[in-house]
Amino acid sequence: MTELERSRCFFVGDRELPAYRIKAIHQRLGEIIGELVQQGILDFFAGSEPGFEMLAAEAVIRYRMHYPDSGVRLLFIPPEGDVPDKRTQAELHKIIAMRQTANRVLDPQIYPGLSTLELRRHWMADHSAACVTYFSHLQDCNSEIIQYARHGGLRVIHLAKAVPEPNNRDNA
Repeated sequence: MTELERSRCFFVGDRELPAYRIKAIHQRLGEIIGELVQQGILDFFAGSEPGFEMLAAEAVIRYRMHYPDSGVRLLFIPPEGDVPDKRTQAELHKIIAMRQTANRVLDPQIYPGLSTLELRRHWMADHSAACVTYFSHLQDCNSEIIQYARHGGLRVIHLAKAVPEPNNRDNA
């Protein structure tokens, strides 16, 4: 992993979030982003999946607005080949806003390793030092992408569930 990759983090989680938890998740995301920035992680990958990924992208933008000299950057990966009717109008508007607000847009047409959701997640893990997740179901906390991230030596921070680890180093 290069020095640049050690300064990156990506987000992965539920597509649907409980409405009553969104404010708390957003607050916790802000805290986690602040902690990661203190550790030297300044670049945050966010895909365009509805739910947690988009909420995380918004949290990065909010952090960047509050701390403009922090060096925090949003690296946004828009969807590739999604049929427009699969997304709500609100989701499409968020994607457009993220494209305009991100520090860098990694277009799947230019980066072939980003063409599917699975490839996107693996690519982000391969280019990151940390992963922040929100999964409401314990089995998702051990999903393939989380196992892949752990196997790659990434720090995995679970916002929703505490997942037992041998040394608990991966839980925030």
